[in-house]
Amino acid sequence: MGREENVVVKQCIEVLKLFGFYAFRNSNIHAPGRTFTGEKGSSDILAVSPEGLFCAVECKKNDGKPSKEQTDFVIEVEKRGGYGVIVKKPEELIGYLRERKNVLNKN
Repeated sequence: MGREENVVVKQCIEVLKLFGFYAFRNSNIHAPGRTFTGEKGSSDILAVSPEGLFCAVECKKNDGKPSKEQTDFVIEVEKRGGYGVIVKKPEELIGYLRERKNVLNKN
């Protein structure tokens, strides 16, 4: 993950906290000499919403593309009723959270 993505991850964690989420960075980097034991495609940020729903946020730089595994991961989270999103800037996350809040309030 490059510096640009690191900045987006930090900003998105702050956004989630402002919206009342318990959020943290999910470090799932494969390193030489270490066995990868995480969930392949798991998002950069994992969180729990104020209402107790699981949240996964994948951050990409402007020209970045998510892998199939990353896309599948957030889709699976959404299908199960959680928050799952891929963003390139914190403003996209804000829009997504506002839209989800409106949907949850209508139900």
